[in-house]
Amino acid sequence: MKLLIGLILITTSSCFAAPLISEVAIEEAFVAPKGYDTNDNVEIIIDGKLPNACFEIYKSEAIIDQTKFEVILKQKVRVKNITECLPSNQGQQQVPMWPIQFTNLVSLGNLKAGTYKVYYHNGQKKVQKSFKVSTAVSTGIDDFIYAPISNAFIPELIYATENAEVILTGIITNTCMNFNGFVEVKRMGNVFIVLPKMSLNTFATCSETQIPLQSIVSLGPIKKEGRYLVHIRSTTGLSVNKVFSVKSSPLDNQGRHHTRR
Repeated sequence: MKLLIGLILITTSSCFAAPLISEVAIEEAFVAPKGYDTNDNVEIIIDGKLPNACFEIYKSEAIIDQTKFEVILKQKVRVKNITECLPSNQGQQQVPMWPIQFTNLVSLGNLKAGTYKVYYHNGQKKVQKSFKVSTAVSTGIDDFIYAPISNAFIPELIYATENAEVILTGIITNTCMNFNGFVEVKRMGNVFIVLPKMSLNTFATCSETQIPLQSIVSLGPIKKEGRYLVHIRSTTGLSVNKVFSVKSSPLDNQGRHHTRR
């Protein structure tokens, strides 16, 4: 894994060697090209690889210029301050020394309306993406009421398929919350926006409850290899994000691709 800049020594009082801070390449920055309003918390998911298991995520940097409508992303990592990763133990490490995939969420907060350009370096070149923030049509956190999704599951690696699926889970905490399973899915390139909409029964007497919520949602066909993001909106402006990979299905003994559903 290629680091973008040289390692920087940081002073520390630890009995081990000082931690080494460096900038790592961002292989992909997932952001929906559109769909954000001025009342939304804009999120970008950074995807890349740590050089090996001796490194850990340090911090993500998002330099926002709302006059130029630009966002510059940087991802810092650091060497773990443990004996196995000390320079004196190089070649004797008892930890995995191959690249390790990571994802990290960067929250940009509320942005004013406009079309923003996002810049980052993928280790070989500077990459540019863009997203649009529209003026909100309501003063609430969301324009719709979304189900209280707290987690989602999709295998981290799937074969190219006619129908990829994601499982949404959560807990309904009030008897006036109605979720009938209606989920809208919007695909924008390698980003899937999942909108689990629900309604409130304002004419009933509401009380606290705990009802499990589970919904299997079809994302549709995914034929192209690569990395993808599922961005699921949840209640009160929150979201759940899952990154996964797609690769071509293996060939059987007759040279045909297996079909995985």
